[in-house]
Amino acid sequence: MEGKEERATIPLDDALLLTTAKLFCSALIVAVTGPALEEIAKLALTDVQFAALRYIFLHDPPAASELAEGLGISGAAVTKLADRLERKGLIARKPDPGDRRTLRLVLTDEGRSITEDIMRREQGRFDEILERMPASSREALECGMKDFLKASLTSPKDIERICLRCGWAHQPNCPGSRIYESLTGKTVSRV
Repeated sequence: MEGKEERATIPLDDALLLTTAKLFCSALIVAVTGPALEEIAKLALTDVQFAALRYIFLHDPPAASELAEGLGISGAAVTKLADRLERKGLIARKPDPGDRRTLRLVLTDEGRSITEDIMRREQGRFDEILERMPASSREALECGMKDFLKASLTSPKDIERICLRCGWAHQPNCPGSRIYESLTGKTVSRV
């Protein structure tokens, strides 16, 4: 037992730390996001189509232009994407009551159910991994990730580039929001 503790405290050199960080990101993708992507593939959805469903779920109901901006794709690409999702019965286009020229993208019951299920499964897998870690390691991981974000996100533009666009699911204690507020003095609005 004592040997394990000792090995865990050996500091990593910077190159090995970078490799470890990359492995962490890969493990997150393989263990948490990967199974969600497999579920998405079983449903004959692409990861971009699911990203659109998730965005619509979190920003219900966005206009096509808002979806394009949120996903970082062109208006033409979002039109094709919306067409495909509509043909699959996962979204519908509804007129905006305040502006008849604008169509809002709304999840159908099936689209909402699929999105909620995959998001719930992904969170569940993450929670299972965290439960296998000692509490002190979970706390250290959280602290380390927050400190890394603070050290690496040095401008509002950096934060805007990586923001997950959580919309109405926005958490006020999000580290990105806190860093944005410290840099600008402004509260992050729900994007």
